[in-house]
Order: sequence, then C-alpha cells, then structure tokens
Amino acid sequence: VEDRRADVVMAAWNCAEVALRLVQVGNTNTQITEAFGKIAEDFKCKPVQGVLSHQLKKHVIDGTKAIIGIETEDQKVDEFEFEMNEVYCIDVVMSTGEGKGKET
Repeated sequence: VEDRRADVVMAAWNCAEVALRLVQVGNTNTQITEAFGKIAEDFKCKPVQGVLSHQLKKHVIDGTKAIIGIETEDQKVDEFEFEMNEVYCIDVVMSTGEGKGKET
C-alpha cells in the first residue's frame, strides 16, 4: 500500500492557505468549500464530511455562520458573504479514504 500521508498533509496545508486568502469582504463561504474540493481532487484525497469552520464572536466559539469542508445531501450550510471585522476558526481535515470519519 502506497503511503499517502504527504499528499493529505499538502492538501490540508493548501486548503488552509486558500482559506486564508479567500476569507475577505465580498467573498462567500461556498467559494472556500469549492476550493477545498478542487484541492482535494488535485491531491487525490477528500475533505472529511461533517467538518465545519465557524465564525467566532466574544464568548462564542461556534457562531451562526459556518463554512463546510464538503457538502453532502444531509449536510449543507447557508451561503453568506464575509463582512468586515469577522473572525473565523478554519478547520481542515482531509482523508485518503472515503472522507468519512471512523470511531476508534
């Protein structure tokens, strides 16, 4: 079996870099989700389902605005446009498998 850890690490790193550049006034959360999908495809891996990046506010770590790593039929978020002075915690999780987490 081929070791794909380097691909997953590079995919996650590139996704974080893209998110850093795309979280700007006027851009949307769906632009980031689409970019994550393209990057994962380039590195032959998939974003893990159910991973959300949330807006942060004072005393609130999971604000109402969220960026989803990959949309599925069951998991979707509303599209929104980034505004001035918003803060987000970007979570990036990639997988060489099906993109589904496993409990161990």
